[in-house]
Amino acid sequence: MNIKTILGAVALIGGMATQSSASIVSATTENYGATNAGISFVNSTTATYSWEGTPVSLSTDFESDTAFSISFVDLVGTIRNNDVTGITLDLIDGMGGAALQRFSLDVDFCGGANAEIAGDCNLISKTGASGGSTNLASKPGDVLFANMAAGTYRLGLYDSATPESAQATFSYSEVAPVPLPAGGLLLLSGLGAMALRRRRG
Repeated sequence: MNIKTILGAVALIGGMATQSSASIVSATTENYGATNAGISFVNSTTATYSWEGTPVSLSTDFESDTAFSISFVDLVGTIRNNDVTGITLDLIDGMGGAALQRFSLDVDFCGGANAEIAGDCNLISKTGASGGSTNLASKPGDVLFANMAAGTYRLGLYDSATPESAQATFSYSEVAPVPLPAGGLLLLSGLGAMALRRRRG
């Protein structure tokens, strides 16, 4: 049974009311499987994917109006030392839309996932994990996707067998625009002055 929860922009950006613009303007979560699983937002920038039973496929569609990065915060639960879990990130054609471009291309571990997130993916594992495919996996504290452009994306999670019971937490952070160097500002000012002089002359 599919479970869909739509979270309005007000709920998601309530914690950012003092900022000049929102970062995540809307999000939708999806549980594609029959396992006891779901996604909860700890706050406006942190989401936890939880599951009891596998296989599990979960995703969050979100729209960001600024450049951003996604970091892996933690993986806890009944996890063996060599367990890995797959994650995907796609640029999508609007909320609930088709994938336009995939950014998680490390391994083909997620081939058995629900169609919306099936295919190549990256791996995550717990702190101190070793053996199996853990050498290919990101660990808690790692930045998974850096300096992504504003747009609409789908962050997916897939596990085929183990860990059967776990929680994976991810955080979203805005990427501040890079200020133009002082030389660039002087150049732009000079070009503007030249254009103004040309109009007058």
